[in-house]
Amino acid sequence: MQKVAQLHQIQNRWAEYSNLEVLYKEQVGDNASSFSGQGGEHAKEYYDWYQSIEGKDGVYLVNTTYYNTDTLRVWREGQVYKHTPTAPYWEMIASPNYLAKYGPSVDQNLIHQAQTGTRVYLIPDTLTSANRENLEGYLHDYSVRDRESAISTAFGQHKRVVFVTYSPSKEMFLWNEDASLPNVSIDPIILVSTTQNMIPMESESLWANGLTNSYIKLDSTATEKYLDSGYLSTYGLDDNKPISSRV
Repeated sequence: MQKVAQLHQIQNRWAEYSNLEVLYKEQVGDNASSFSGQGGEHAKEYYDWYQSIEGKDGVYLVNTTYYNTDTLRVWREGQVYKHTPTAPYWEMIASPNYLAKYGPSVDQNLIHQAQTGTRVYLIPDTLTSANRENLEGYLHDYSVRDRESAISTAFGQHKRVVFVTYSPSKEMFLWNEDASLPNVSIDPIILVSTTQNMIPMESESLWANGLTNSYIKLDSTATEKYLDSGYLSTYGLDDNKPISSRV
């Protein structure tokens, strides 16, 4: 009975987002080499497309990742980073309008900073001081690491990172399909994400598809408008015919 109740709870949580659609699949287009990972042209097409609709009604960005004990241990023992978080955590990358609707309130000044290229991280006040220090050190070092990319952002020019404390007050949906992990968290680490403060790992992943992997979420009106072949053709995506699927 307990498992049935848990399944019902999970279904109800997913149902709250049933008005949104995620990228589901696409066809190999004219730039097949880029599509197969041999270049950045396809990623640039998606970045330009998303940048043109960023913040518009019904257009959201959200992606989550869980960093578990094993991952952190490998980082620590291998000295992969100068700083390593001391405890497992969820990281949520989310657009300002997604957070306005589903997450904690974000000050307009912080949103402006994010829109002009600063990576703005919201850190919950539930962390210990030692964990927070190591976490912020890791997030800063990871963000400013030099990376090559065909996509240029304002962050890539000045590499500024700020950390702001927030007080968790509501559970946040994690877009997680792994039944062994929770599908909500009250205190994720949150990156207020814009096209100008992305690093290549993010800007080159906007065409990822599926419930867990996708970044871009659209409501039905935005889907009809922005996945229209005429609109996609402006960004060289009409040949890929991206298809969305309801949550």
